[in-house]
Amino acid sequence: MPKNRNPAVNKIPCTLMLLSLILVAATAAALIGCRESPNITDTVRIGLITTYMDTTYWRSAYKGALDRAGQLGGIEVTHLGTNIQPATDEQIRLIEHCVEEGYDGILLAASDRTALIEPIRRAKDAGMPIVMIDTGVSEPVYDALYSTDNKHAGAECARLMAHLIGGEGEIAIVSFSGFAKAALDREEGFVDEVAKNWPDIRIVGVEYCNFDTNEAKRQTEGFIREFPSIRGIWGTNPVAARGVIEGVSSQGKEDAIAVISFDNHSDLVQLLESGKLKATVIQNPSLMGAEGTQAIADILAGNPPPTQDNSIEVTVVSQENVNDISIQAVLRQEY
Repeated sequence: MPKNRNPAVNKIPCTLMLLSLILVAATAAALIGCRESPNITDTVRIGLITTYMDTTYWRSAYKGALDRAGQLGGIEVTHLGTNIQPATDEQIRLIEHCVEEGYDGILLAASDRTALIEPIRRAKDAGMPIVMIDTGVSEPVYDALYSTDNKHAGAECARLMAHLIGGEGEIAIVSFSGFAKAALDREEGFVDEVAKNWPDIRIVGVEYCNFDTNEAKRQTEGFIREFPSIRGIWGTNPVAARGVIEGVSSQGKEDAIAVISFDNHSDLVQLLESGKLKATVIQNPSLMGAEGTQAIADILAGNPPPTQDNSIEVTVVSQENVNDISIQAVLRQEY
């Protein structure tokens, strides 16, 4: 759980971490402090390893990392994510690649909460700073984590769903992964909120589509056939939510079933305006990438972040507020 501040689900952060004056004044000397030292003129190389590459979410994280690297100067960020699913074996290979190629730090969004622990530990033993973004691992073997408080955000999704269906009825969850820590935390937060505060709502099941939209569609259709009076389905990321939307549409249930999502979609505004999607909770991957890059620079300068786990706030986007100026800024990941 985050240690340094509580996320406010309904607003975006209004300030960013100030750049360290010490870092600015001593960049040349500081960048050679923690590992086998590059020359003063060398560029610091950071590898960004994610679960997917060609998605709006991870492009936003990469842009945030690039923007902060440009502000700091002397830092090169390379996106080494994969489109192979499941991504775990490829992520392990990419971690090893970064160590072998002499990268100066890794930004990592782990696809598996346990399988990445030992590869991270080995990279750390080799002197490599590891900063997690978006999703961590189940042991604190990393230097820092910048992520959404996914349990808190999952609870917010449960409250959204409860209000949409009038506080009663059957609902289901279609999750993108049964292994990723972020997915499991979101699910836990959602289920706990329903159990504690919504006694007239029953979660009829949870399915895991493993990053496959077609599978999410099939799972959604299965829920509708088995529970014809189901009133809401939550897709825990855009891949899962897309399948949920398609499954609900294929069964002619757009008016009967409330669909909510998590994160941005390339056509989010159209989905909200059409009513196919009722609401979503959007993270700030740009800020995760920026703060993760800053953390690696600070670690190399001998100034590690004061807290290991750091929460990045999220924003609720609905049919009612999607055209607000502040919401549009979030959709474009301006920060």
